[in-house]
Amino acid sequence: MLAEKEVESVDIVKNSTTAKFTAWSKHCGKYYDALTNLLVESKYILSKDIMTAHALVTDIQIRTEKVPFEGRNVDMSDDLFYWVSMSIRGRELRDLFVPIER
Repeated sequence: MLAEKEVESVDIVKNSTTAKFTAWSKHCGKYYDALTNLLVESKYILSKDIMTAHALVTDIQIRTEKVPFEGRNVDMSDDLFYWVSMSIRGRELRDLFVPIER
């Protein structure tokens, strides 16, 4: 019985994380895609693109603080580092989204 409850709670967390990521992706996805498109060989950004990258990172961070989710605006900043770290295209960008203490 306890194992069933643990599996149920894992499924709830998994479904909640997926739903949050979907909401974030709809709200911030085009900015994230534009940022990952600046990566050369999935490793670095050219110096000529650094200001564009900076603006995109800033936009993503600001938009991530107010993602429409379940009828309210939710701050998903703590999840952002995890999602970027798991991204195949953008994992080299993860250090730009390290969570900070508030």
